[in-house]
Amino acid sequence: MQNYVVHIAFGESARGSINMMLKQSGETQEKSLIVLPELFSIGPLQKLEVKEGRVNRYQWLKTHLNDRFHELGEIYSRFEDAVSALSRIHEQASVFMWTGDHAHEQTGLRFVHYILRQMNLAVFHLNTSKYFPHTRSSGELNDENLRFMYEQGDQVPLTDAERRSLAEEWTALTQQTSVLRVWEDGRIKSVKEDFYDSFIIGKLAQLQKNRAASTFINCPRLIGEVIGHLEENIGDEYIEYRILELIRKGIFEMEGVPKGMRYFSVRLKSPCKFTS
Repeated sequence: MQNYVVHIAFGESARGSINMMLKQSGETQEKSLIVLPELFSIGPLQKLEVKEGRVNRYQWLKTHLNDRFHELGEIYSRFEDAVSALSRIHEQASVFMWTGDHAHEQTGLRFVHYILRQMNLAVFHLNTSKYFPHTRSSGELNDENLRFMYEQGDQVPLTDAERRSLAEEWTALTQQTSVLRVWEDGRIKSVKEDFYDSFIIGKLAQLQKNRAASTFINCPRLIGEVIGHLEENIGDEYIEYRILELIRKGIFEMEGVPKGMRYFSVRLKSPCKFTS
Protein backbone atom coordinates (compact mmCIF):
# COMPACT_ATOMS: atom_id res chain seq x y z
CA MET A 1 0.00 0.00 0.00
CA GLN A 2 1.23 3.50 -0.78
CA ASN A 3 2.38 5.76 2.04
CA TYR A 4 -0.16 8.51 1.30
CA VAL A 5 -3.78 7.52 2.00
CA VAL A 6 -6.90 9.53 1.18
CA HIS A 7 -10.43 8.68 2.31
CA ILE A 8 -13.39 10.12 0.42
CA ALA A 9 -16.94 10.22 1.80
CA PHE A 10 -20.25 11.62 0.58
CA GLY A 11 -22.32 13.70 2.99
CA GLU A 12 -21.40 15.43 6.22
CA SER A 13 -23.00 12.73 8.37
CA ALA A 14 -20.10 10.39 7.61
CA ARG A 15 -17.39 12.88 8.60
CA GLY A 16 -17.45 12.32 12.36
CA SER A 17 -17.34 8.52 12.26
CA ILE A 18 -14.56 8.40 9.66
CA ASN A 19 -12.56 11.03 11.53
CA MET A 20 -12.82 8.96 14.69
CA MET A 21 -11.79 5.83 12.83
CA LEU A 22 -8.78 7.59 11.31
CA LYS A 23 -7.76 9.01 14.67
CA GLN A 24 -7.79 5.59 16.26
CA SER A 25 -5.91 4.04 13.35
CA GLY A 26 -3.18 6.68 13.60
CA GLU A 27 -3.79 8.34 10.21
CA THR A 28 -3.58 12.14 9.94
CA GLN A 29 -7.18 13.36 9.70
CA GLU A 30 -6.52 16.74 8.14
CA LYS A 31 -4.72 15.30 5.14
CA SER A 32 -6.53 12.02 4.67
CA LEU A 33 -10.26 12.79 4.53
CA ILE A 34 -12.20 14.61 1.82
CA VAL A 35 -15.97 14.95 2.34
CA LEU A 36 -18.25 16.00 -0.50
CA PRO A 37 -21.22 17.63 1.27
CA GLU A 38 -23.69 17.56 -1.61
CA LEU A 39 -26.72 15.25 -1.70
CA PHE A 40 -26.16 13.74 -5.13
CA SER A 41 -29.52 11.96 -5.34
CA ILE A 42 -31.23 15.30 -6.02
CA GLY A 43 -30.51 18.39 -8.09
CA PRO A 44 -29.01 18.95 -11.56
CA LEU A 45 -25.65 17.40 -12.50
CA GLN A 46 -24.87 19.16 -15.77
CA LYS A 47 -21.29 20.51 -15.93
CA LEU A 48 -20.79 19.80 -12.22
CA GLU A 49 -17.11 19.14 -12.83
CA VAL A 50 -16.63 22.87 -13.58
CA LYS A 51 -17.56 25.91 -11.48
CA GLU A 52 -20.34 27.01 -13.84
CA GLY A 53 -22.22 23.78 -13.25
CA ARG A 54 -21.77 23.94 -9.50
CA VAL A 55 -23.11 27.50 -9.42
CA ASN A 56 -26.11 26.44 -11.52
CA ARG A 57 -26.77 23.55 -9.14
CA TYR A 58 -26.58 25.89 -6.15
CA GLN A 59 -29.08 28.26 -7.79
CA TRP A 60 -31.48 25.38 -8.50
CA LEU A 61 -31.31 24.23 -4.87
CA LYS A 62 -31.87 27.80 -3.64
CA THR A 63 -34.90 28.14 -5.91
CA HIS A 64 -36.57 24.83 -5.10
CA LEU A 65 -35.61 23.96 -1.51
CA ASN A 66 -36.44 25.78 1.71
CA ASP A 67 -33.05 26.95 2.99
CA ARG A 68 -34.47 27.71 6.42
CA PHE A 69 -31.15 27.24 8.22
CA HIS A 70 -29.17 29.12 5.54
CA GLU A 71 -26.99 26.07 4.92
CA LEU A 72 -26.91 25.92 1.12
CA GLY A 73 -24.29 28.64 0.77
CA GLU A 74 -22.02 26.87 3.25
CA ILE A 75 -22.55 23.53 1.50
CA TYR A 76 -21.64 25.14 -1.82
CA SER A 77 -18.47 26.59 -0.30
CA ARG A 78 -17.45 23.24 1.20
CA PHE A 79 -18.17 21.53 -2.11
CA GLU A 80 -15.80 23.92 -3.87
CA ASP A 81 -13.15 23.16 -1.25
CA ALA A 82 -13.66 19.42 -1.71
CA VAL A 83 -13.31 19.59 -5.49
CA SER A 84 -10.12 21.60 -5.06
CA ALA A 85 -8.80 19.02 -2.59
CA LEU A 86 -9.53 16.21 -5.05
CA SER A 87 -7.42 17.91 -7.69
CA ARG A 88 -4.49 18.09 -5.25
CA ILE A 89 -4.37 14.41 -4.30
CA HIS A 90 -0.82 13.10 -4.52
CA GLU A 91 0.05 10.91 -7.48
CA GLN A 92 0.32 7.21 -6.55
CA ALA A 93 -1.77 7.73 -3.40
CA SER A 94 -4.14 5.06 -2.13
CA VAL A 95 -7.71 6.39 -2.31
CA PHE A 96 -10.53 4.76 -0.35
CA MET A 97 -14.06 5.74 -1.37
CA TRP A 98 -16.79 5.04 1.20
CA THR A 99 -20.02 4.26 -0.59
CA GLY A 100 -23.19 2.22 -0.42
CA ASP A 101 -25.84 0.96 -2.80
CA HIS A 102 -27.75 4.24 -2.85
CA ALA A 103 -28.23 6.84 -5.58
CA HIS A 104 -26.64 9.57 -3.45
CA GLU A 105 -23.30 7.88 -2.79
CA GLN A 106 -23.10 6.01 -6.08
CA THR A 107 -23.65 9.23 -8.04
CA GLY A 108 -21.04 11.04 -5.96
CA LEU A 109 -18.62 8.16 -6.48
CA ARG A 110 -18.89 8.50 -10.25
CA PHE A 111 -18.33 12.25 -10.01
CA VAL A 112 -15.11 11.66 -8.06
CA HIS A 113 -13.95 9.03 -10.54
CA TYR A 114 -14.38 11.58 -13.31
CA ILE A 115 -12.34 14.20 -11.43
CA LEU A 116 -9.58 11.66 -10.69
CA ARG A 117 -9.69 9.91 -14.06
CA GLN A 118 -6.23 11.05 -15.24
CA MET A 119 -4.40 10.53 -11.94
CA ASN A 120 -2.11 7.59 -11.21
CA LEU A 121 -3.81 6.26 -8.08
CA ALA A 122 -4.69 3.02 -6.34
CA VAL A 123 -8.46 3.35 -5.87
CA PHE A 124 -10.46 1.15 -3.51
CA HIS A 125 -14.21 0.99 -2.86
CA LEU A 126 -15.49 0.28 0.64
CA ASN A 127 -19.15 -0.61 0.11
CA THR A 128 -21.06 -0.26 3.36
CA SER A 129 -24.12 -2.02 1.91
CA LYS A 130 -22.09 -5.22 1.57
CA TYR A 131 -21.70 -5.40 5.34
CA PHE A 132 -24.70 -3.37 6.52
CA PRO A 133 -27.38 -3.76 3.82
CA HIS A 134 -30.16 -1.91 5.66
CA THR A 135 -28.41 1.45 5.92
CA ARG A 136 -29.30 4.36 3.64
CA SER A 137 -25.89 6.04 3.80
CA SER A 138 -22.41 5.43 5.17
CA GLY A 139 -23.13 8.22 7.65
CA GLU A 140 -25.48 5.92 9.59
CA LEU A 141 -22.52 3.75 10.68
CA ASN A 142 -20.35 4.36 13.72
CA ASP A 143 -16.55 4.34 13.77
CA GLU A 144 -16.39 0.71 14.95
CA ASN A 145 -18.44 -0.44 11.95
CA LEU A 146 -16.24 1.55 9.59
CA ARG A 147 -13.02 0.30 11.16
CA PHE A 148 -14.21 -3.30 10.78
CA MET A 149 -14.85 -2.71 7.08
CA TYR A 150 -11.53 -0.95 6.60
CA GLU A 151 -9.58 -3.73 8.25
CA GLN A 152 -11.53 -6.71 6.91
CA GLY A 153 -12.66 -5.47 3.50
CA ASP A 154 -11.33 -6.63 0.15
CA GLN A 155 -8.30 -4.42 -0.42
CA VAL A 156 -8.15 -4.94 -4.17
CA PRO A 157 -7.76 -1.75 -6.23
CA LEU A 158 -9.95 -1.03 -9.21
CA THR A 159 -8.47 -1.69 -12.62
CA ASP A 160 -7.86 1.16 -15.05
CA ALA A 161 -10.77 -0.14 -17.14
CA GLU A 162 -13.11 -0.06 -14.14
CA ARG A 163 -12.09 3.49 -13.32
CA ARG A 164 -12.63 4.61 -16.91
CA SER A 165 -16.05 2.97 -16.99
CA LEU A 166 -17.19 4.80 -13.85
CA ALA A 167 -15.93 8.12 -15.21
CA GLU A 168 -17.83 7.47 -18.44
CA GLU A 169 -20.97 6.70 -16.44
CA TRP A 170 -20.64 10.12 -14.84
CA THR A 171 -20.47 11.73 -18.28
CA ALA A 172 -23.66 9.89 -19.26
CA LEU A 173 -25.43 11.08 -16.10
CA THR A 174 -24.57 14.70 -16.87
CA GLN A 175 -26.30 14.43 -20.25
CA GLN A 176 -29.63 13.94 -18.49
CA THR A 177 -31.82 16.75 -17.20
CA SER A 178 -33.37 14.81 -14.33
CA VAL A 179 -33.13 16.30 -10.83
CA LEU A 180 -33.91 13.05 -9.01
CA ARG A 181 -32.12 9.71 -9.03
CA VAL A 182 -32.71 6.26 -7.50
CA TRP A 183 -30.59 3.12 -7.25
CA GLU A 184 -32.33 0.28 -9.06
CA ASP A 185 -31.05 -3.13 -10.18
CA GLY A 186 -27.46 -2.18 -9.48
CA ARG A 187 -27.44 1.08 -11.40
CA ILE A 188 -28.36 4.74 -11.07
CA LYS A 189 -31.72 5.52 -12.64
CA SER A 190 -32.80 9.07 -13.42
CA VAL A 191 -36.50 9.58 -12.69
CA LYS A 192 -39.04 12.39 -12.91
CA GLU A 193 -39.04 14.89 -10.06
CA ASP A 194 -42.53 13.73 -9.02
CA PHE A 195 -41.38 10.09 -8.70
CA TYR A 196 -42.24 9.96 -4.99
CA ASP A 197 -45.44 12.04 -5.13
CA SER A 198 -47.82 9.06 -5.07
CA PHE A 199 -45.84 7.63 -2.14
CA ILE A 200 -46.19 10.93 -0.25
CA ILE A 201 -49.92 11.01 -1.01
CA GLY A 202 -50.28 7.45 0.26
CA LYS A 203 -48.47 8.22 3.50
CA LEU A 204 -50.70 11.23 4.14
CA ALA A 205 -53.77 9.08 3.48
CA GLN A 206 -52.50 6.57 6.06
CA LEU A 207 -51.92 9.31 8.63
CA GLN A 208 -55.42 10.68 8.05
CA LYS A 209 -57.02 7.24 8.36
CA ASN A 210 -59.30 6.92 11.39
CA ARG A 211 -59.12 10.68 11.89
CA ALA A 212 -61.80 13.23 11.10
CA ALA A 213 -61.75 14.27 7.44
CA SER A 214 -61.13 17.85 8.52
CA THR A 215 -57.93 16.95 10.42
CA PHE A 216 -54.69 18.50 9.21
CA ILE A 217 -51.39 16.62 9.65
CA ASN A 218 -48.38 18.75 10.51
CA CYS A 219 -45.76 18.75 7.79
CA PRO A 220 -42.82 17.42 9.88
CA ARG A 221 -44.97 14.42 10.86
CA LEU A 222 -45.66 13.61 7.21
CA ILE A 223 -42.03 14.14 6.17
CA GLY A 224 -40.85 11.88 8.98
CA GLU A 225 -43.27 9.17 7.89
CA VAL A 226 -42.05 9.39 4.29
CA ILE A 227 -38.34 9.37 5.21
CA GLY A 228 -38.87 6.44 7.56
CA HIS A 229 -40.09 4.26 4.70
CA LEU A 230 -37.78 5.34 1.87
CA GLU A 231 -34.74 3.31 0.87
CA GLU A 232 -33.05 6.36 -0.63
CA ASN A 233 -31.68 9.47 1.04
CA ILE A 234 -33.25 12.45 -0.72
CA GLY A 235 -33.38 14.85 2.22
CA ASP A 236 -36.37 16.29 4.06
CA GLU A 237 -36.11 19.54 2.09
CA TYR A 238 -36.82 17.73 -1.19
CA ILE A 239 -39.86 16.03 0.33
CA GLU A 240 -41.06 19.41 1.61
CA TYR A 241 -40.62 20.77 -1.93
CA ARG A 242 -42.81 17.99 -3.32
CA ILE A 243 -45.46 18.58 -0.62
CA LEU A 244 -45.62 22.24 -1.62
CA GLU A 245 -46.01 21.18 -5.26
CA LEU A 246 -48.89 18.90 -4.28
CA ILE A 247 -50.49 21.88 -2.51
CA ARG A 248 -49.98 24.01 -5.61
CA LYS A 249 -51.63 21.33 -7.77
CA GLY A 250 -54.66 21.23 -5.48
CA ILE A 251 -54.06 17.67 -4.28
CA PHE A 252 -53.24 18.78 -0.73
CA GLU A 253 -54.85 21.54 1.31
CA MET A 254 -52.72 23.62 3.66
CA GLU A 255 -53.26 25.24 7.03
CA GLY A 256 -50.64 27.77 8.13
CA VAL A 257 -47.88 29.44 6.14
CA PRO A 258 -45.21 27.65 4.06
CA LYS A 259 -42.18 29.57 5.36
CA GLY A 260 -40.88 26.36 6.91
CA MET A 261 -42.17 22.85 7.44
CA ARG A 262 -43.03 23.38 11.11
CA TYR A 263 -45.28 26.31 10.24
CA PHE A 264 -47.92 24.47 8.21
CA SER A 265 -50.05 21.34 8.10
CA VAL A 266 -51.70 19.48 5.22
CA ARG A 267 -54.56 17.17 4.40
CA LEU A 268 -55.87 15.51 1.26
CA LYS A 269 -58.29 17.77 -0.57
CA SER A 270 -60.32 14.86 -1.96
CA PRO A 271 -59.52 11.66 -0.03
CA CYS A 272 -61.72 9.41 -2.13
CA LYS A 273 -59.84 10.36 -5.27
CA PHE A 274 -56.61 8.76 -4.03
CA THR A 275 -57.85 5.57 -2.38
CA SER A 276 -56.57 3.44 -5.28
